[in-house]
Parts: sequence; C-alpha cells; structure tokens
Amino acid sequence: MHLVSQSPEDTAAIAARLAERVRASLPRTEAIVIALIGDLGAGKTTFTQGFASALGIRQQPKSPTFLLAKEYSVPGTPYSLWHLDCYRLTGRQDLITLDLHHIFEQPNNIVLVEWPEKIGEGLPRDTIEVRFTHEGPTSRGITINENP
Repeated sequence: MHLVSQSPEDTAAIAARLAERVRASLPRTEAIVIALIGDLGAGKTTFTQGFASALGIRQQPKSPTFLLAKEYSVPGTPYSLWHLDCYRLTGRQDLITLDLHHIFEQPNNIVLVEWPEKIGEGLPRDTIEVRFTHEGPTSRGITINENP
C-alpha cells in the first residue's frame, strides 16, 4: 500500500492506522516487528510518535540513536512498544552482542526499527516494512508492505 503524507499530522495518522491493524492482530506467538526504512528527515520518528500515540502511550518517543533502544509500556495491556535505532550497528552480531535480539522473540513486544538495513539478516522473516521517500518539500511517500 502506497500513501502520500502532506504533513507530519498525515504521517502520524497513517501510523495510527497501522497501529490499529497491529493491535487487532494480537495476541501472537512472537513479536511484531516493523522496519522503518528511509533517509534522514523522511518521517520515521514522526511515524513512531503517531504509532505510539495510537497505542495510548503518552510519552512522545524520540529517536534513540545514542540509547539504541527504548521501551514504552502500552497502557492497559501486557504489551511493550520498543523503538530501536540501529544506525550505529554494523550487523546482526551487534544485536547479539548487545543482547537486543531477544526483543524480537518476545510475543508481548511490538518493535519499530529505524535503520534496519544496518542489521541485515537480524530481522525476523515476517517483518513489516514501511518505506519513506521524499516526494516534495513537505510531502512523503509511505509504502507499507505487510508481507515482504
């Protein structure tokens, strides 16, 4: 599905629709992993903020570039939203070394991953891909592939 966002509010609304579909697919036997793919300034963090808000998370996520990972509890549920920024990683082995690979295995986790290409084969096979492209000064293309 390809959508065009004309503003940060549009991007947040698109993220909220995906969050509702994810919520409807719960429970599962493993984490739901969403790879956010795009250049700097393409809207990945704005998308994450809209996604988190739709899940009822009041704290506004910021890109965890220096933390690598940040966990947020989803209110009223046993679920956690994880926001990973893999920009500084160099491959799947870094996930293992930092003990982050277990995040993908826990069925109560919803995981948004920025810069997923940095960890290559470290993502689960059924990862949802969300691609962001600059389509104009303020517009962004957002392509969601739920069955990569």
